[in-house]
Amino acid sequence: MYLKVLVLSLISTVVFTGCIEQEETKIEKPKTKIVKILDLKDSKKVLESFEYPAQVEALQDSTMAFEVSGKIVKFYYQEGQKVKKDSTIARLDDTIYKANYNSARANYNQAKKDYERYQKLFESKSVAKVELERQRQNLDVTKAAMQVAKKNLDETKLVAEFDGIMAKKMVDDFARVTAKQPIVRLQDNSSYKIKFFVPESDVLEVKGELTPKYISSIADFYVILGANKDKKYEAKLIDISTTAEEVTRTFESTLLIKPQKNMTILPGMTAQVKAVAKEATEQRVFIPYKSVFTDDTNFSFIWGVNEDNTVYKQQVTLGTVSKDSVQIVGGLENVSKIVTSGVRFLKSGDRVKEYEKLDN
Repeated sequence: MYLKVLVLSLISTVVFTGCIEQEETKIEKPKTKIVKILDLKDSKKVLESFEYPAQVEALQDSTMAFEVSGKIVKFYYQEGQKVKKDSTIARLDDTIYKANYNSARANYNQAKKDYERYQKLFESKSVAKVELERQRQNLDVTKAAMQVAKKNLDETKLVAEFDGIMAKKMVDDFARVTAKQPIVRLQDNSSYKIKFFVPESDVLEVKGELTPKYISSIADFYVILGANKDKKYEAKLIDISTTAEEVTRTFESTLLIKPQKNMTILPGMTAQVKAVAKEATEQRVFIPYKSVFTDDTNFSFIWGVNEDNTVYKQQVTLGTVSKDSVQIVGGLENVSKIVTSGVRFLKSGDRVKEYEKLDN
């Protein structure tokens, strides 16, 4: 009996010890969380930036029409073809217009001969001055009629106003058209205009002249096409309105951008404009707005990063909000690094590791 109790006791001890060891093996070390980290010495990279929705437009865009009515007898270009300045895009049947011009020119030539004859008669005092004046007036009338007829004849040709691409043909071949009726759309895509509207609040941030020259001296402009925000193209500010739109209270602005290698850009596309301040000052530190969070106290905080890569909660005082960035006017004096992603999933003492983007 004693032996049986001893055996059971030994078995229980072994099982209990195994359970303890098994429980001990279940104790896991705290997981390291992957986050984005901003080194504040590089904070100028996110200093005051402004983003605006925009639209791509051709450098020049003209809807062309004949100034006279008639039947189109020929189109010299098709949609998508390049067109040279002063080349004929389309032509009307000019039979009637040519006849009108020839008639007007003949009337003018006759009036000119009559005037010259009366001038000689007047010099010889054979006719009164009033007769000479009547012939001069007739000459002027016939000359004007000839000029109108010549212009109408010239207008039977639709001539390109600039080098471009025939973006759209708006009527069929051999169609009968009226004066001013849209015929083709000609676009100059050698460069593109990027149109966007700046809110009144952002315009008030400009402490100087509201001119392209001054604004370009304090900010760089970039254009983002499509969803790839990592790919941006430099652009030049060429115009900004000094009068706000009545309803939106925004100021229309225009950038100029040249086509570049591997760039897909066409008129009508949507885009994003990003304006970035050229210089940073220590007094105006901006960090990504998503780095800031609040708790039950409604104060604002950020996660600072210690040298051992653990995080700590740091209260900060906010200043101006500029789209995706916010000015910090207090609380970062002794902070060297902060967390800029996943701030809602952290707690004090969590260990973090900086996110590294893998190259494709």
